[in-house]
Amino acid sequence: WANSMSTFQGTGYVINHGGKLYGVTSVHFLDFDAGGLRAATWLDVPTERPLATFRASFGRPARPTITRPRDVADDFVLLPCNAPPEEGLALQLEQVARYEPGTRLWFPNKNRQLELGHEWIDATVVEDLGHLIRVKLSAGIVMNSQSGSPLLNAATGKVIGMVNGGEEERGAIILTLCPARSVLKHLGRRQELTSLMTSIRRRR
Repeated sequence: WANSMSTFQGTGYVINHGGKLYGVTSVHFLDFDAGGLRAATWLDVPTERPLATFRASFGRPARPTITRPRDVADDFVLLPCNAPPEEGLALQLEQVARYEPGTRLWFPNKNRQLELGHEWIDATVVEDLGHLIRVKLSAGIVMNSQSGSPLLNAATGKVIGMVNGGEEERGAIILTLCPARSVLKHLGRRQELTSLMTSIRRRR
């Protein structure tokens, strides 16, 4: 951060869109009042080895805070990759207008004890409201720094959305997702590369 402090939170992933690579993560855990973000470095989950460092965003986040359900559609920031990450790490976003309840998904639950850095948990779509998607996990998890984790369509392997938050309902974990369609819409607009010192900062 601008004040030389470092934070260790959230989750990110890399997408390949039109032959270009972008890091994707959530906005809601970022501090827009810290005077700017100097750089964001993603670490391998089990080893904490640096994988990629970002210093700019593709455009600016639509809003610094996510307070209403409709704001969930804007809970993302795109970070262009200057150098490609390790082979096989890039995912693809899926453009689907609405997902039917019961659609099967995969959730990569972070686990530092495993070589992959995650375990796959089955999930299903509960409802798709357009601006957010709610999914039910088949197993319980600890909601610790999961924001920004992608969920994949089990049929296609593509990202349908990423974790905005989660809660327990009747003994099951229900995750709220920022839809991939929102990120794709942002990618379809003309955007300027913006320093993180400017884009992750409260506007006056």
